[in-house]
Amino acid sequence: MVIKWKEEFSVGVKEFDDHHQKLLSVINSLELVESGDKESNHSVVSILKELYEYSKYHFAEEEKALEARAYADLAKQKAEHAEFSKQINEYSNLFLADSEPQVSDVVAFLSNWMLNHILEEDRKYGSVFKEKMH
Repeated sequence: MVIKWKEEFSVGVKEFDDHHQKLLSVINSLELVESGDKESNHSVVSILKELYEYSKYHFAEEEKALEARAYADLAKQKAEHAEFSKQINEYSNLFLADSEPQVSDVVAFLSNWMLNHILEEDRKYGSVFKEKMH
């Protein structure tokens, strides 16, 4: 389920659109890994680590920018970001323990979460950035 970036995913802030594209690209790279053996598990863990690190960076930047603009739903954003990070760690631990779920299930969860979060939550803050620019 490779996700191609569409303009409808835009939150109206180029920096964060770029971040979201990078996150989707990392998730999409999981699609290329076949599950089942130790080597592929290592690849999955490596990709999940990259996803975790980049999402941590993105979430921090996004939260800092929203905090500076006194964004009303910041607490909800932070909670969802923390839950996503926790889930990535849980998947990594499962693959490290060789009790992995199917890579396709992981990709489906991560892709769905990202798209829902971008479309449902992140798109709400675009107007906050426009308002502060005028």
